[in-house]
Amino acid sequence: MKHNLILQLSKSSFYSTKPDKIFNGFFLIIWNIMKKYIITFLFLIATSDLLFAQEISCSSPMVLKTVNDNLHTHATIRNTKLKERSIQDVPVNFFEFSDSVPGRYGYLSCFASVSLKVDKNVTQLLSNEDLKYSKLAHQIASDYLPYYDVNSINQNDGYLSFTGFHYIIYFNDDNSLKNIEIDANNRVSYAIYGVAWFNENAKKIKGEIAENAYIEAEKDFKIADNNINIIYNNLPHLIKSSLREEMRNWIREKNRKCGKVEHLTNPEISFITKTKIYRCQTEMTKKQIERLTE
Repeated sequence: MKHNLILQLSKSSFYSTKPDKIFNGFFLIIWNIMKKYIITFLFLIATSDLLFAQEISCSSPMVLKTVNDNLHTHATIRNTKLKERSIQDVPVNFFEFSDSVPGRYGYLSCFASVSLKVDKNVTQLLSNEDLKYSKLAHQIASDYLPYYDVNSINQNDGYLSFTGFHYIIYFNDDNSLKNIEIDANNRVSYAIYGVAWFNENAKKIKGEIAENAYIEAEKDFKIADNNINIIYNNLPHLIKSSLREEMRNWIREKNRKCGKVEHLTNPEISFITKTKIYRCQTEMTKKQIERLTE
């Protein structure tokens, strides 16, 4: 009797707990499956902004490539005579980007500093006061490379730098790059064209500047030399006699320091050397005129 009671209780316990165990096991299986999807979903939400920031930002390689292409395209539009390759070969570097947060309204506003590599010969031309002796070169520099830009060229590494360059990134709903907008009249595109023009014409411009500077220097010397002769010859006889030896010494010193004007007929002497001699002679002559007219 006792054994039958125990057996009945055991069976009763088995039948009463089996449905709970089955339910718990089923729920556990469902939970394990759902948990994988939930974790994946939460991970995607948490990392979506990070992924966006990595794919589209102010300094993203694909963004900078597009900006670089747009800058050169705007520079090419201004072209009338240059080889297109001359414009495309002007290197552009980007640095010091703005710390922008990825846009939430379909665009991203960016600021960056930009530098252009400038050949040493072009740098020397642009920083030379004699640039005025080439009318066309002076006009190109004024239009495309204003003084405040040229003055910022680092003489050590030959880079022309700009700050505050602005561009706007537009993206699609799936965060892919849609397009990039820059000001068509931006200073960087102007400078690219200007640098390309000087790269292509530097040799010709140097020759033109040297010749025209020489012509003006010779003219200035002849005017100064004629003025001092008039002043000296019009002095009273006694004063002129007392100054005769001083004037001879002054001429010797002038020729020693500057070089003799008489030698400038030699065709082997370059325009640059002739210009230096004439300018030196003119400067010393003007100082002597001041002394004679005190």
